[in-house]
Order: sequence, then structure tokens, then C-alpha cells
Amino acid sequence: MSISEKTNQLLIALFLVIIASIISYTYYFDHSALAISLIQNDAKIYEDKTNLFYLFYKISPSFLFDLINLLYKIGINEEQINIFLTSLTTFFSLSGIYLVSKYLTSSTFFSLLISCVCILLRKNFGDVDYPTLMFSEHTMGQIGQSLCTLIFGLLTLKNLLYAYLFCIFLLSIHSVLGIWMIGVITVTSYITLKKFNYKKISFISLFTLIIIFYYLNFLSTYNEISYEFIEKDYKEFFFYIEAHRNNYGNLNIFNFNYITQSLFLVILIMIFLKYDKNSPSIHNNLLLKTLLVSIIFSSLIYFTYKIFPNIFPNYVVKIIPQRFFLVHSIIGYSLTILLIYKLLELILRYFKYDYSLLLKIFSIIVTLHLFQQHESVNSRFQSFKNIQDNLVKERIFWKKVNDLNLTGYVLSNNPTCNKVIIHTKLPILFCFYMLDYLSYFPNLVTPSKKITHDILDISFKDVKNRNLGGIIDPEIKRIYEEKSFENWKYLNDKFFLNTVIVPNDWTLDIENLLLDDLYKVYKIN
Repeated sequence: MSISEKTNQLLIALFLVIIASIISYTYYFDHSALAISLIQNDAKIYEDKTNLFYLFYKISPSFLFDLINLLYKIGINEEQINIFLTSLTTFFSLSGIYLVSKYLTSSTFFSLLISCVCILLRKNFGDVDYPTLMFSEHTMGQIGQSLCTLIFGLLTLKNLLYAYLFCIFLLSIHSVLGIWMIGVITVTSYITLKKFNYKKISFISLFTLIIIFYYLNFLSTYNEISYEFIEKDYKEFFFYIEAHRNNYGNLNIFNFNYITQSLFLVILIMIFLKYDKNSPSIHNNLLLKTLLVSIIFSSLIYFTYKIFPNIFPNYVVKIIPQRFFLVHSIIGYSLTILLIYKLLELILRYFKYDYSLLLKIFSIIVTLHLFQQHESVNSRFQSFKNIQDNLVKERIFWKKVNDLNLTGYVLSNNPTCNKVIIHTKLPILFCFYMLDYLSYFPNLVTPSKKITHDILDISFKDVKNRNLGGIIDPEIKRIYEEKSFENWKYLNDKFFLNTVIVPNDWTLDIENLLLDDLYKVYKIN
């Protein structure tokens, strides 16, 4: 590679970093990964190591939490870490789409254009039983999805080492998606490639073993769960609360729009692979073949689970096997457009027509679509000022909370739980979105059921808004506002619950209102 080519690649990478940062600044989340990292690495937050909120986060393994802890230790603050995480995932998605487009069109301009438009407008195939996370406070799902998109893009570089290294990185962050991507790439490579570089295989295997040992070491933390598994309680949770794993049994729960788009993409890939005569190298179509393997196998798993869920063992059900059908969601949208372009080019070439203007036409179409969505784009960037204003308000509010020198446990609504951990380092007693994680930790179902009853005075079967993974804020708000001060005093006596932080429009029967700014801060004792 010449110096000029390297310079161009660096400039393009820098451009993508800038665009990723700009787009990311129009979003702001208090990332769940930051809260998890703080709980795992700051022993002062939770003195009681049997607290359920602590256990949920403490026994969640991921290299990302260690990385965040490193950033925190070298002086990068919470706000900067949140921005960094969103920018990083955006960069991964942008780069993946860019690489695929560059491979199919050889046009730097069009590749940058379509990648920016797709990410800016959040274009993807949609959701199945699990959402496509492009911009979300759910860090693990978001970064896992974006890394899958990048890995597909790296398959166009004719060097599997890059793709496998990022697969290992994905494995260290999101083990389930990492195993899937390593699996589909390995199967496709074995079928497609004739030669293998055993030095590279040994190198990749070494890093994989390191990650495996990392997870094995983390398994020892499961000893901290001293609660007994009770099947009756787990079945009750699964029937009334579980959101991602019990959507089966009838045709209404199939996402036919997503299925149709995926089927159309499969047809386009197969047609292109059959009639493209300009790719003599077997490496050139490794991306498309890997995508084909991934979509076919993941769709089989998806349909099988929907129709015959009982054939799957519990450890497979836990990982939400339907989620594999989502890995092509982001790359699939842009690839559909790109393959339509390539097939039109093949047709024009076959009939010996001039196809030189085709890419320009597609560039105009993509640009016009961007202008067509100008209201969405404008609102996205208009939110930047609102975000900055809100950040200032958040800083002021949480400083006021810290100045109160509060002690004991805090109870809050779902979106504010992580904020409390991040900005005050005060321990959360329990948060009801955590019920969504119980499938991973079945031994915690019974104590979670008990504390739900203690706090909300309801059982799982009493939840009005069922199968949402947790208990939603409107239902929590109603129960909190109906509680008498005696009820709150009972929680104070039993759990050392001293503080309740809720949205500004919630009114509780607690006289000691300390703050009434962005949120209300009540002190029970």
C-alpha cells in the first residue's frame, strides 16, 4: 500500500470519527455499562453484598466494564465516558456500512454518503423479539449490534485476521453475539476457502483462550448467589413478566416486515453471487456468503423457536436465540440498496449499456431521501441544544443531592436508577427493570419476587402491564403515590431505605421533600 493510499484511509477514518462524534452529540445517555462498572469496581457503594441490585450487576461479566473502570481511574469523568461509549458504537456502525459500500461500489463519496445517511436516519430492518439497538442506554446490546456491523464490513478486506480480532473483542464484551459471529465466519470460511494460514489461526486461538479464561474466572462470582432456585416462582415470572422468550405459539407474534426484508436480501445475495462474474477471488464474496449463512441459520432458529420452543434446553432459551436473527439488521438495510445498484449495473453491463451514470443517480436518490427526512434531521440536531441545557440542569441537580450527604438505600423509578449510581454513588435498593435479567439468574427469582411484594405490595401475577420484562413506570408511579407514610416508614425500618428520588410530576406521601428540581428527593427518616 502506497503512502498516499494510507493517508487517504487515515483521512477517511478521521472523517468517520468526526461524523460519529457529531451524530452522537445529538444523543445523551447515562449508559448502563457505566453503572455496572462502578458497582463492580467500587466496593464502597454496596456494603451489603447480598443486595439484589448489586448481585445482578456484580455477576455480569464483560471486558467493557474493566475498560470503563480504566478510563474512570485515569481521570475521565462520567459525562465524557457516556459520550465516548455512544460515539464508539456509532463509529463501528458507520465504518461497517462504509466498508461494505466501498467494496461493492469502489466509490469513497457514495460510501461515506450512504453510511452517514443510514446512521443519521437510524435505518435498519426493525426489531424481532429483541430490539435493534442503535442509540440506547442499553450499552451491551448497542455495542454488540454495532460490532457485528463492523465485522461484516471487515470481511471485505480479504484478510480474515481483522474480522476475527474484532470477533474476539466482541466475545470479550458480548459473549453470545461473539460466539455467533465466530461461528458463522468459521463455517463460511471452511466451506469457501481452500487455504488456511495456521500462524494466524494459532494467534487468534491464543486470544480466544484468554477471553475464555477471563469468563471462567468470572464464574467464581456466581458463588455469591446464595439463594435457592424455586421452579414455581420461576414459572410465574416467565408467564407474567418475561418479555423476550415467551413470544411464541401463534402467527401474530411473527415480525413479517422484518422477515420479508431479510428474505428479499437473501434473494438479492443469491442472484448477485450467481451472476457476478467480476469477482474471481474467493475472498471477494466472503462477506455475502457469511451473511447468507448467518441469515439462513438464524432464521431457522427464529422460526423453530417460535413454533417448537419446548425443544430448546433452558440454557439456550436464556440467551434469547431469536436475537441472532437481528445481527444483519443494520448492515442489511444499506446492503439491500447496494445490491439493487449492483444488479442494475450487471443488467446494464450485460446489454452493453452505459452504466457510468448509475452511481450518480443512486447518490441523488439517497441525497433526496435525506432531504425528504429533513424534519427528522432538523429535530435531531435541534435536540443538541436541549441536551446541553439538560446536562447543565443534571449537573446542578446531582451536585445538590451530593451536598445533602445522604446515607442508606435509595429507591427510584426505572430510568433514574443508573443515574443515582453514576452521579451519587448511593446504593439502589431495587429497580424493577432488573426483572428483565432474571432469566440469566434464575436463583434470584424468588428473592426478587419477595422484594417486589415488599416494595409494591403486588406479586408477579398482579402486574397489570404483563410481559414487558419488568414493571413499567406508570404502574410504579400509581403504587408509590398510593402509599401512606406508614408504608414508607415500614420500608425504612426493614431495608434502611432513607431516600426516594422520583420524577418531578410524582407526588408521594412523605413530608420531608428536600429537592424539587428535575426530580423530587424525599427523605423518609
